[in-house]
Amino acid sequence: MWQALPMTSPSSSVRPGAVRLFVPLTAVLVLLVLAQAVLAGRYTAGLGQINVHGYIGNASFVVGFIIAVVALIARVPKRELIVSGIVLLLLFVLTGLGYAGRNSAESASIHLPLGVLTFALVLLQHVWAIGLSRQLRGGSGSSS
Repeated sequence: MWQALPMTSPSSSVRPGAVRLFVPLTAVLVLLVLAQAVLAGRYTAGLGQINVHGYIGNASFVVGFIIAVVALIARVPKRELIVSGIVLLLLFVLTGLGYAGRNSAESASIHLPLGVLTFALVLLQHVWAIGLSRQLRGGSGSSS
């Protein structure tokens, strides 16, 4: 099966129990970031209020922090650990820009593309987490 990026082999130090927690947490983060995009879009179209977007943004940061801690505990491969750190950093910056964007068009203009980048990275993080989980279970991940 063709893969966009080669799968890394999990080292023997990876903790499968923690990886079982890592996968659903990354799924939750994907959904939270997607919900933020929907809410922001509704707000810009005049169909909603932005405060729920902010609440979910704060929750996303907390989940991102938990994911980074679980990634360390699980001893995930380096690429997953690096992406977890980058995602956490982006969530931190997005949270700050979100609050600053209430009074600054410049902050808001940076917030949007960083949100798109963050969505791409959390989706990649989740796909890699699923792949790692399948590798640890000994599955190939193919449906044939």
